[in-house]
Amino acid sequence: MQNNTANTENTCGGSLISNTWVLTAAHCTFGAETVTVGLGSILKSSSLIEHTVTKKNIVYHKNFNNKTLFNDISLIRIPRVKFNKYIQPVKLPKLKSHPDTYTGHDSIATGWGLTLNASNMYPDVLQYTHFKIMSRKTCVAFWGKQITKSNLCVSTKWGNSICNGDSGGPLVEYYSMVQIGC
Repeated sequence: MQNNTANTENTCGGSLISNTWVLTAAHCTFGAETVTVGLGSILKSSSLIEHTVTKKNIVYHKNFNNKTLFNDISLIRIPRVKFNKYIQPVKLPKLKSHPDTYTGHDSIATGWGLTLNASNMYPDVLQYTHFKIMSRKTCVAFWGKQITKSNLCVSTKWGNSICNGDSGGPLVEYYSMVQIGC
């Protein structure tokens, strides 16, 4: 997904949650005049379908705070897409699930973000890495009071992490492939 403001272009991830809605991080769409959503490929440069929509098609969480990034979630309405073997909606968690529901579970994050902190090269091929979901208590002990009850924290393996360009992409529980974060 590309966010186009007056002077910049940002790349973020997103998840198709229905045939007309994409879920992403609000900071990825904040201030955008247009957003281009690509679907159906693991190559950023060759989406099967692309839709560019204007800011009137972006819905922010009603309590989103751009300074603290609390409630950092938005939806993008796109023209109706037909599902096929390459374009499918992600599974979403049950309404009553809570971040602590997934403590200790394995997960996978995907994105087109930087692969090295010191680099400015973004990959064209979708990347992924594995994480273990941490308990909220452990996360608060490490990060402090900035962690709220709606945050989900992960521990990394072998120095793998997400980076610039991965924001808004899905974090899915490994076995069920249910999206539990973005």
